[in-house]
Amino acid sequence: MRTETKNFHWSGLVNPASLILFCVAALTILGVTILFSASVSFRQDPYFFLKRQIIWIGIALAVGLIVSRINLKWVRSLSWWFAALMLIGLVLVLIPGIGVLVNGSRRWLDFGLMRFQVSEIAKIAMILSLAHYLGANQKLIPTFWRGFVIPISWIGLFCGLIILEPDYGTSMLCGAIGFSMLLLAGVRLVYLIPSLFGGIALLAVAIFYNPVRWARITSFLDLEGNRSDGAYQLWQAILAFGAGGIDGVGLGNGRQQMAFYLRRIPILFSRLSERNSACFSPWVRFCFL
Repeated sequence: MRTETKNFHWSGLVNPASLILFCVAALTILGVTILFSASVSFRQDPYFFLKRQIIWIGIALAVGLIVSRINLKWVRSLSWWFAALMLIGLVLVLIPGIGVLVNGSRRWLDFGLMRFQVSEIAKIAMILSLAHYLGANQKLIPTFWRGFVIPISWIGLFCGLIILEPDYGTSMLCGAIGFSMLLLAGVRLVYLIPSLFGGIALLAVAIFYNPVRWARITSFLDLEGNRSDGAYQLWQAILAFGAGGIDGVGLGNGRQQMAFYLRRIPILFSRLSERNSACFSPWVRFCFL
């Protein structure tokens, strides 16, 4: 008896690319809506943040359209040059007088009309160059030197420069992405597992000897005791969740932005839960996942 097998093909709108595009569009629209709702108390110009975000969305759409037309083989051929340029940028931001110091961190280059955060683009450069290396050396992945030492050193170079800014969050993200890429590429676990624990230990030591980062950890352990200091932002976010309850207070009716919107960067997820409902929040998490 013959059995026929058919290749599975994603059809029409039901495919991974369309699903990702839908989630990105939904999160973008939702984020802009909540941002506008949270900024209505800005007396000088309630539309200031809305107009700025719409401009950046337009720029992002234009760049996305251009990138979608680029040949991937051409991108691979330039991945090392792109990565080298970003490494130079990561070094430049550390130099006083070149890198812009904001809240104790040097993460930006000032070009007059705008500031450029190098680490945000450096993440992409690391991913592209590492993917190119792993793809070109597939047969050598199980080896110690070419399959582990060189790629892990490449990841460490990016993470090390970023953590010197300091930007611990971006450094952790780069490390996690790089580790995942090595794991999926087939690097031996006997090499990866010790390096994972070593990286976590180094990060813990760096946080412990950084007063600002360590204060954030201790503030998180006692939110109520630090609600007017290090845990101010998180405490206001918790109050927003409680104020919204099950039904939400409605768009434009939120109260927590009055307390800290202009003082700190808001947690938009808590603003969303305050205005809509606790039942609506899981759909946002679904889009992110």
